[in-house]
Amino acid sequence: MLTFFSLRKLNTADFGGFMTYDFESRIDRSQEGSCKWNTMRRAHPEFPAHIVPFSVADMEFHTAPEIVDGLKRFIDTAVLGYSEPTDKTKEAVASWMERRHNWHVEPEWILNSAGVVPSIFSSVEEFTKPDEGVIIFTPVYHPFYLAIEHSHRALVECPLILNDDLTYDIDFDLFEQLATDPKNTLLIFCSPHNPAGRVWTEEELIRVAKIAEKYGLLVVSDEIHHDLIMPGSHHTVFETVTPTIAERTITCTSPSKSFNLAGTQFSNIIVSNPELRERLAARMSENHTTSCNPISFKACELAYNYAEKWLDACIATVDANQHHVINFFAEKHPEIRLIPVKGTYLQWLDFRALGLTHDELDDFLENKAQLFFTDGMFFGEAADGFKRWNLAAPRVEIDEALDRLDRALLELEGE
Repeated sequence: MLTFFSLRKLNTADFGGFMTYDFESRIDRSQEGSCKWNTMRRAHPEFPAHIVPFSVADMEFHTAPEIVDGLKRFIDTAVLGYSEPTDKTKEAVASWMERRHNWHVEPEWILNSAGVVPSIFSSVEEFTKPDEGVIIFTPVYHPFYLAIEHSHRALVECPLILNDDLTYDIDFDLFEQLATDPKNTLLIFCSPHNPAGRVWTEEELIRVAKIAEKYGLLVVSDEIHHDLIMPGSHHTVFETVTPTIAERTITCTSPSKSFNLAGTQFSNIIVSNPELRERLAARMSENHTTSCNPISFKACELAYNYAEKWLDACIATVDANQHHVINFFAEKHPEIRLIPVKGTYLQWLDFRALGLTHDELDDFLENKAQLFFTDGMFFGEAADGFKRWNLAAPRVEIDEALDRLDRALLELEGE
Protein backbone atom coordinates (compact mmCIF):
# COMPACT_ATOMS: atom_id res chain seq x y z
CA MET A 1 0.00 0.00 0.00
CA LEU A 2 1.21 3.47 -0.83
CA THR A 3 2.25 5.65 2.08
CA PHE A 4 2.13 9.17 0.65
CA PHE A 5 0.75 12.03 2.76
CA SER A 6 -2.88 11.38 3.65
CA LEU A 7 -5.64 13.75 4.68
CA ARG A 8 -8.28 11.68 6.45
CA LYS A 9 -10.94 13.81 8.10
CA LEU A 10 -11.27 17.55 8.12
CA ASN A 11 -12.75 19.48 11.02
CA THR A 12 -14.47 22.64 9.91
CA ALA A 13 -13.02 24.40 12.93
CA ASP A 14 -10.07 24.83 10.59
CA PHE A 15 -12.36 26.90 8.39
CA GLY A 16 -14.24 28.73 11.13
CA GLY A 17 -16.84 25.99 11.69
CA PHE A 18 -17.41 23.19 14.15
CA MET A 19 -18.52 20.02 12.36
CA THR A 20 -16.26 17.12 11.36
CA TYR A 21 -16.91 15.90 7.82
CA ASP A 22 -16.20 12.39 6.57
CA PHE A 23 -14.49 12.23 3.19
CA GLU A 24 -12.88 8.81 3.76
CA SER A 25 -15.66 6.28 4.25
CA ARG A 26 -16.29 4.00 1.31
CA ILE A 27 -19.71 4.24 -0.29
CA ASP A 28 -21.01 1.26 -2.23
CA ARG A 29 -23.20 2.76 -4.95
CA SER A 30 -23.48 -0.42 -6.98
CA GLN A 31 -27.10 -1.00 -5.93
CA GLU A 32 -28.20 2.65 -5.91
CA GLY A 33 -28.75 3.09 -9.63
CA SER A 34 -25.62 5.21 -10.05
CA CYS A 35 -25.12 5.87 -13.75
CA LYS A 36 -21.33 5.64 -13.69
CA TRP A 37 -21.26 2.55 -11.48
CA ASN A 38 -23.79 0.78 -13.71
CA THR A 39 -21.88 1.76 -16.86
CA MET A 40 -18.66 0.33 -15.43
CA ARG A 41 -20.34 -2.87 -14.22
CA ARG A 42 -21.98 -3.45 -17.60
CA ALA A 43 -18.62 -3.01 -19.34
CA HIS A 44 -16.69 -5.03 -16.74
CA PRO A 45 -18.91 -7.39 -14.73
CA GLU A 46 -15.75 -9.24 -13.73
CA PHE A 47 -14.39 -6.32 -11.69
CA PRO A 48 -14.14 -7.07 -7.96
CA ALA A 49 -16.70 -5.38 -5.72
CA HIS A 50 -14.23 -2.83 -4.33
CA ILE A 51 -13.42 -1.31 -7.75
CA VAL A 52 -14.98 2.13 -8.16
CA PRO A 53 -15.34 4.20 -11.36
CA PHE A 54 -13.43 7.48 -11.66
CA SER A 55 -15.32 8.67 -14.72
CA VAL A 56 -18.53 10.73 -14.58
CA ALA A 57 -18.25 13.97 -12.59
CA ASP A 58 -20.17 13.22 -9.45
CA MET A 59 -18.48 12.57 -6.12
CA GLU A 60 -17.84 9.40 -4.16
CA PHE A 61 -18.47 11.40 -0.97
CA HIS A 62 -21.46 11.52 1.34
CA THR A 63 -23.76 14.46 0.74
CA ALA A 64 -23.19 17.34 3.15
CA PRO A 65 -25.02 16.60 6.43
CA GLU A 66 -26.48 20.11 6.45
CA ILE A 67 -28.26 19.27 3.19
CA VAL A 68 -29.31 15.78 4.27
CA ASP A 69 -30.68 16.91 7.62
CA GLY A 70 -32.46 19.87 6.08
CA LEU A 71 -34.10 17.69 3.43
CA LYS A 72 -35.31 15.26 6.09
CA ARG A 73 -37.04 18.06 7.92
CA PHE A 74 -38.43 19.40 4.65
CA ILE A 75 -39.88 16.02 3.65
CA ASP A 76 -41.74 15.76 6.96
CA THR A 77 -44.19 18.47 5.90
CA ALA A 78 -43.66 19.02 2.17
CA VAL A 79 -46.24 18.31 -0.49
CA LEU A 80 -44.22 17.09 -3.45
CA GLY A 81 -46.40 18.52 -6.19
CA TYR A 82 -45.56 20.68 -9.19
CA SER A 83 -43.41 23.47 -7.84
CA GLU A 84 -41.51 26.62 -8.63
CA PRO A 85 -38.57 28.05 -6.71
CA THR A 86 -39.57 30.14 -3.75
CA ASP A 87 -38.26 33.62 -3.07
CA LYS A 88 -36.02 32.04 -0.41
CA THR A 89 -34.42 29.78 -3.00
CA LYS A 90 -33.63 32.64 -5.37
CA GLU A 91 -32.40 34.78 -2.49
CA ALA A 92 -30.05 31.95 -1.48
CA VAL A 93 -28.63 31.83 -5.02
CA ALA A 94 -28.15 35.60 -5.17
CA SER A 95 -26.54 35.66 -1.72
CA TRP A 96 -24.14 32.86 -2.69
CA MET A 97 -23.02 34.61 -5.86
CA GLU A 98 -22.47 37.86 -3.96
CA ARG A 99 -20.36 36.47 -1.14
CA ARG A 100 -18.60 33.62 -2.96
CA HIS A 101 -18.01 35.28 -6.33
CA ASN A 102 -18.38 39.01 -5.72
CA TRP A 103 -21.16 38.99 -8.30
CA HIS A 104 -24.35 40.92 -7.76
CA VAL A 105 -27.31 38.93 -9.11
CA GLU A 106 -30.91 40.09 -8.97
CA PRO A 107 -33.34 37.23 -8.22
CA GLU A 108 -35.35 37.97 -11.36
CA TRP A 109 -32.29 37.27 -13.51
CA ILE A 110 -32.40 33.60 -12.52
CA LEU A 111 -33.99 31.02 -14.80
CA ASN A 112 -34.33 27.51 -13.48
CA SER A 113 -33.58 24.46 -15.56
CA ALA A 114 -33.29 20.73 -15.16
CA GLY A 115 -29.62 21.10 -16.02
CA VAL A 116 -26.87 23.16 -17.57
CA VAL A 117 -26.67 20.90 -20.63
CA PRO A 118 -30.36 21.34 -21.61
CA SER A 119 -29.89 25.09 -21.17
CA ILE A 120 -26.91 25.08 -23.53
CA PHE A 121 -28.97 23.17 -26.08
CA SER A 122 -31.80 25.69 -25.74
CA SER A 123 -29.38 28.62 -26.04
CA VAL A 124 -27.89 27.33 -29.28
CA GLU A 125 -31.34 26.70 -30.72
CA GLU A 126 -32.71 30.11 -29.71
CA PHE A 127 -29.83 32.43 -30.49
CA THR A 128 -28.37 30.93 -33.68
CA LYS A 129 -29.70 29.97 -37.09
CA PRO A 130 -29.03 26.73 -38.99
CA ASP A 131 -26.45 28.36 -41.27
CA GLU A 132 -24.52 29.97 -38.41
CA GLY A 133 -21.40 28.80 -36.60
CA VAL A 134 -20.81 28.16 -32.92
CA ILE A 135 -17.25 28.49 -31.62
CA ILE A 136 -15.85 26.21 -28.92
CA PHE A 137 -12.34 25.96 -27.43
CA THR A 138 -11.34 22.32 -27.81
CA PRO A 139 -10.82 19.81 -26.31
CA VAL A 140 -13.89 20.45 -24.23
CA TYR A 141 -16.92 18.88 -22.55
CA HIS A 142 -18.64 16.64 -25.11
CA PRO A 143 -22.22 18.02 -24.81
CA PHE A 144 -20.93 21.28 -26.33
CA TYR A 145 -20.39 19.37 -29.56
CA LEU A 146 -23.76 17.65 -29.23
CA ALA A 147 -25.67 20.90 -28.72
CA ILE A 148 -24.23 22.25 -31.96
CA GLU A 149 -24.75 19.06 -33.96
CA HIS A 150 -28.27 18.51 -32.62
CA SER A 151 -29.28 22.01 -33.73
CA HIS A 152 -27.67 21.55 -37.16
CA ARG A 153 -25.35 24.50 -36.62
CA ALA A 154 -21.79 24.67 -37.89
CA LEU A 155 -19.20 23.41 -35.39
CA VAL A 156 -16.31 25.89 -35.32
CA GLU A 157 -13.35 24.60 -33.35
CA CYS A 158 -10.74 26.92 -31.90
CA PRO A 159 -8.20 24.42 -30.55
CA LEU A 160 -6.51 25.39 -27.32
CA ILE A 161 -2.73 25.63 -27.40
CA LEU A 162 -1.20 22.70 -25.53
CA ASN A 163 2.07 23.84 -24.00
CA ASP A 164 5.04 21.64 -23.18
CA ASP A 165 4.07 21.68 -19.50
CA LEU A 166 0.55 20.41 -20.39
CA THR A 167 -1.14 23.72 -19.63
CA TYR A 168 -3.64 25.01 -22.16
CA ASP A 169 -3.91 28.54 -23.51
CA ILE A 170 -6.49 30.17 -25.74
CA ASP A 171 -5.28 30.82 -29.28
CA PHE A 172 -6.45 34.44 -29.33
CA ASP A 173 -5.21 35.09 -32.87
CA LEU A 174 -7.28 32.20 -34.20
CA PHE A 175 -10.24 33.09 -32.00
CA GLU A 176 -10.33 36.62 -33.36
CA GLN A 177 -9.96 35.35 -36.90
CA LEU A 178 -12.96 33.04 -36.39
CA ALA A 179 -14.95 35.81 -34.71
CA THR A 180 -14.53 38.08 -37.73
CA ASP A 181 -16.65 35.69 -39.82
CA PRO A 182 -20.21 37.06 -39.58
CA LYS A 183 -21.59 33.53 -39.81
CA ASN A 184 -20.04 32.71 -36.42
CA THR A 185 -22.41 34.24 -33.90
CA LEU A 186 -22.05 32.37 -30.60
CA LEU A 187 -19.29 31.14 -28.29
CA ILE A 188 -19.82 28.35 -25.77
CA PHE A 189 -17.19 29.00 -23.13
CA CYS A 190 -16.14 26.56 -20.40
CA SER A 191 -14.91 28.33 -17.25
CA PRO A 192 -13.24 26.68 -15.37
CA HIS A 193 -12.25 24.43 -18.23
CA ASN A 194 -13.35 20.82 -18.35
CA PRO A 195 -11.35 18.59 -18.81
CA ALA A 196 -8.09 20.51 -18.38
CA GLY A 197 -8.83 21.94 -14.93
CA ARG A 198 -7.77 25.36 -16.16
CA VAL A 199 -8.96 28.51 -14.36
CA TRP A 200 -8.82 31.41 -16.79
CA THR A 201 -7.15 34.57 -15.54
CA GLU A 202 -9.03 37.84 -15.46
CA GLU A 203 -6.76 39.13 -18.24
CA GLU A 204 -7.67 36.17 -20.46
CA LEU A 205 -11.36 36.64 -19.75
CA ILE A 206 -11.14 40.32 -20.66
CA ARG A 207 -9.53 39.41 -24.00
CA VAL A 208 -12.32 36.91 -24.72
CA ALA A 209 -14.94 39.51 -23.77
CA LYS A 210 -13.44 42.25 -25.93
CA ILE A 211 -13.32 40.00 -28.98
CA ALA A 212 -16.91 38.90 -28.36
CA GLU A 213 -18.05 42.50 -28.05
CA LYS A 214 -16.04 43.69 -31.05
CA TYR A 215 -17.55 41.12 -33.40
CA GLY A 216 -21.00 40.72 -31.85
CA LEU A 217 -20.67 37.22 -30.44
CA LEU A 218 -23.16 36.01 -27.87
CA VAL A 219 -21.44 34.04 -25.09
CA VAL A 220 -22.86 31.07 -23.21
CA SER A 221 -20.52 30.71 -20.23
CA ASP A 222 -20.68 27.29 -18.60
CA GLU A 223 -19.50 27.96 -15.04
CA ILE A 224 -20.89 24.85 -13.40
CA HIS A 225 -17.50 24.17 -11.74
CA HIS A 226 -16.92 27.75 -10.61
CA ASP A 227 -17.17 26.96 -6.89
CA LEU A 228 -14.55 24.22 -7.13
CA ILE A 229 -11.42 26.34 -7.20
CA MET A 230 -8.25 24.97 -5.64
CA PRO A 231 -6.13 26.98 -3.18
CA GLY A 232 -3.97 29.56 -4.92
CA SER A 233 -6.34 30.06 -7.85
CA HIS A 234 -9.15 32.56 -8.31
CA HIS A 235 -12.21 32.31 -10.52
CA THR A 236 -13.74 35.44 -12.04
CA VAL A 237 -17.30 35.31 -13.35
CA PHE A 238 -17.06 35.99 -17.07
CA GLU A 239 -19.89 38.49 -17.30
CA THR A 240 -18.25 40.76 -14.71
CA VAL A 241 -14.98 41.41 -16.55
CA THR A 242 -16.10 44.37 -18.66
CA PRO A 243 -18.90 46.89 -18.08
CA THR A 244 -20.93 45.69 -21.05
CA ILE A 245 -20.20 41.99 -21.61
CA ALA A 246 -23.14 40.97 -19.38
CA GLU A 247 -25.47 42.31 -22.07
CA ARG A 248 -24.45 39.45 -24.34
CA THR A 249 -23.77 36.69 -21.79
CA ILE A 250 -25.78 33.73 -20.50
CA THR A 251 -24.17 32.27 -17.39
CA CYS A 252 -24.87 28.64 -16.52
CA THR A 253 -24.46 27.68 -12.86
CA SER A 254 -25.61 24.94 -10.54
CA PRO A 255 -24.97 23.58 -7.05
CA SER A 256 -24.78 20.12 -8.62
CA LYS A 257 -21.01 19.74 -9.00
CA SER A 258 -20.11 21.78 -5.91
CA PHE A 259 -22.35 19.86 -3.53
CA ASN A 260 -22.73 16.51 -5.32
CA LEU A 261 -26.38 17.16 -6.19
CA ALA A 262 -26.35 16.23 -9.88
CA GLY A 263 -29.19 13.76 -9.39
CA THR A 264 -31.54 16.53 -8.28
CA GLN A 265 -31.32 17.92 -11.83
CA PHE A 266 -31.43 21.59 -11.02
CA SER A 267 -29.51 24.56 -12.39
CA ASN A 268 -29.58 28.34 -12.13
CA ILE A 269 -29.19 30.03 -15.51
CA ILE A 270 -28.44 33.70 -14.92
CA VAL A 271 -29.26 36.24 -17.62
CA SER A 272 -29.20 39.94 -16.74
CA ASN A 273 -30.24 41.12 -20.22
CA PRO A 274 -34.08 41.08 -20.13
CA GLU A 275 -34.47 40.46 -23.86
CA LEU A 276 -32.14 37.47 -23.84
CA ARG A 277 -33.73 36.20 -20.64
CA GLU A 278 -37.26 36.37 -22.05
CA ARG A 279 -36.26 34.58 -25.23
CA LEU A 280 -34.32 31.88 -23.43
CA ALA A 281 -37.10 31.33 -20.90
CA ALA A 282 -39.57 30.81 -23.75
CA ARG A 283 -37.28 28.37 -25.53
CA MET A 284 -36.55 26.40 -22.36
CA SER A 285 -40.28 26.18 -21.66
CA GLU A 286 -40.89 25.01 -25.22
CA ASN A 287 -38.24 22.32 -24.72
CA HIS A 288 -39.81 21.26 -21.40
CA THR A 289 -36.58 21.73 -19.44
CA THR A 290 -37.89 24.12 -16.79
CA SER A 291 -39.81 21.62 -14.69
CA CYS A 292 -37.80 20.96 -11.53
CA ASN A 293 -38.89 19.17 -8.39
CA PRO A 294 -39.39 20.74 -4.95
CA ILE A 295 -36.60 18.65 -3.44
CA SER A 296 -34.12 20.16 -5.90
CA PHE A 297 -35.17 23.71 -4.94
CA LYS A 298 -34.76 22.96 -1.25
CA ALA A 299 -31.42 21.18 -1.78
CA CYS A 300 -30.09 24.26 -3.59
CA GLU A 301 -31.28 26.56 -0.83
CA LEU A 302 -29.76 24.38 1.90
CA ALA A 303 -26.45 24.05 0.06
CA TYR A 304 -25.96 27.77 -0.46
CA ASN A 305 -27.23 28.81 2.97
CA TYR A 306 -25.71 26.16 5.22
CA ALA A 307 -23.12 23.90 3.51
CA GLU A 308 -20.34 26.33 2.63
CA LYS A 309 -18.00 24.86 5.26
CA TRP A 310 -18.58 21.41 3.83
CA LEU A 311 -17.57 22.71 0.40
CA ASP A 312 -14.39 24.25 1.81
CA ALA A 313 -13.49 20.94 3.41
CA CYS A 314 -14.31 19.06 0.19
CA ILE A 315 -12.01 21.35 -1.82
CA ALA A 316 -9.21 20.79 0.68
CA THR A 317 -9.68 17.02 0.34
CA VAL A 318 -9.61 17.12 -3.46
CA ASP A 319 -6.55 19.37 -3.38
CA ALA A 320 -4.75 16.90 -1.10
CA ASN A 321 -5.79 14.02 -3.38
CA GLN A 322 -4.43 15.71 -6.50
CA HIS A 323 -1.07 16.50 -4.91
CA HIS A 324 -0.92 12.91 -3.71
CA VAL A 325 -1.50 11.68 -7.28
CA ILE A 326 1.00 14.16 -8.73
CA ASN A 327 3.65 13.02 -6.23
CA PHE A 328 3.02 9.40 -7.14
CA PHE A 329 3.63 9.94 -10.84
CA ALA A 330 6.60 12.25 -10.28
CA GLU A 331 8.31 9.67 -8.07
CA LYS A 332 7.32 6.42 -9.76
CA HIS A 333 6.21 7.02 -13.35
CA PRO A 334 7.27 10.44 -14.62
CA GLU A 335 6.54 9.38 -18.18
CA ILE A 336 2.83 9.82 -17.35
CA ARG A 337 2.38 13.59 -17.34
CA LEU A 338 -0.19 15.67 -15.51
CA ILE A 339 -0.54 19.14 -14.10
CA PRO A 340 -2.08 20.44 -10.89
CA VAL A 341 -5.81 20.95 -11.06
CA LYS A 342 -6.67 24.64 -10.67
CA GLY A 343 -10.44 24.25 -10.89
CA THR A 344 -12.89 21.30 -10.93
CA TYR A 345 -12.02 18.00 -9.24
CA LEU A 346 -10.94 16.40 -12.50
CA GLN A 347 -7.35 15.39 -13.17
CA TRP A 348 -6.16 15.42 -16.80
CA LEU A 349 -3.55 12.72 -17.52
CA ASP A 350 -1.35 12.28 -20.59
CA PHE A 351 -0.57 8.61 -21.33
CA ARG A 352 0.86 9.21 -24.81
CA ALA A 353 4.42 8.37 -23.75
CA LEU A 354 3.37 4.73 -23.37
CA GLY A 355 3.18 4.51 -27.16
CA LEU A 356 -0.12 2.64 -27.12
CA THR A 357 -2.93 2.98 -29.62
CA HIS A 358 -6.30 4.19 -28.40
CA ASP A 359 -7.66 0.66 -28.11
CA GLU A 360 -4.45 -0.62 -26.51
CA LEU A 361 -4.55 2.12 -23.87
CA ASP A 362 -8.17 1.32 -23.06
CA ASP A 363 -7.33 -2.37 -22.77
CA PHE A 364 -4.33 -1.63 -20.57
CA LEU A 365 -6.14 0.67 -18.15
CA GLU A 366 -9.39 -1.23 -17.90
CA ASN A 367 -8.29 -4.84 -18.16
CA LYS A 368 -4.77 -4.71 -16.72
CA ALA A 369 -5.12 -1.94 -14.11
CA GLN A 370 -8.90 -2.19 -13.61
CA LEU A 371 -9.25 1.57 -13.90
CA PHE A 372 -12.36 3.19 -15.32
CA PHE A 373 -11.61 6.79 -16.37
CA THR A 374 -13.29 9.14 -18.85
CA ASP A 375 -11.66 8.73 -22.24
CA GLY A 376 -9.91 11.78 -23.67
CA MET A 377 -11.62 11.30 -27.03
CA PHE A 378 -14.91 12.17 -25.30
CA PHE A 379 -13.61 15.75 -25.36
CA GLY A 380 -12.40 15.76 -28.96
CA GLU A 381 -9.98 13.95 -31.24
CA ALA A 382 -7.07 16.14 -30.14
CA ALA A 383 -7.28 14.50 -26.71
CA ASP A 384 -6.46 10.99 -27.91
CA GLY A 385 -4.04 9.46 -25.41
CA PHE A 386 -5.44 11.46 -22.50
CA LYS A 387 -7.73 10.33 -19.68
CA ARG A 388 -9.73 12.26 -17.09
CA TRP A 389 -9.65 11.06 -13.48
CA ASN A 390 -12.35 12.14 -11.02
CA LEU A 391 -10.46 12.81 -7.77
CA ALA A 392 -13.54 13.41 -5.60
CA ALA A 393 -13.16 10.07 -3.90
CA PRO A 394 -11.87 8.71 -0.57
CA ARG A 395 -8.09 8.48 -0.32
CA VAL A 396 -8.21 4.72 0.19
CA GLU A 397 -9.82 4.34 -3.24
CA ILE A 398 -7.26 6.68 -4.81
CA ASP A 399 -4.44 4.62 -3.26
CA GLU A 400 -5.88 1.33 -4.45
CA ALA A 401 -6.14 2.73 -7.96
CA LEU A 402 -2.53 3.93 -7.85
CA ASP A 403 -1.38 0.53 -6.59
CA ARG A 404 -3.11 -1.26 -9.45
CA LEU A 405 -1.73 1.20 -11.99
CA ASP A 406 1.77 0.91 -10.52
CA ARG A 407 1.74 -2.87 -10.88
CA ALA A 408 0.35 -2.71 -14.40
CA LEU A 409 2.91 -0.13 -15.54
CA LEU A 410 5.79 -2.14 -14.08
CA GLU A 411 4.53 -5.21 -15.90
CA LEU A 412 4.21 -3.24 -19.13
CA GLU A 413 7.77 -1.95 -18.78
CA GLY A 414 9.01 -5.50 -18.31
CA GLU A 415 7.40 -6.83 -21.47
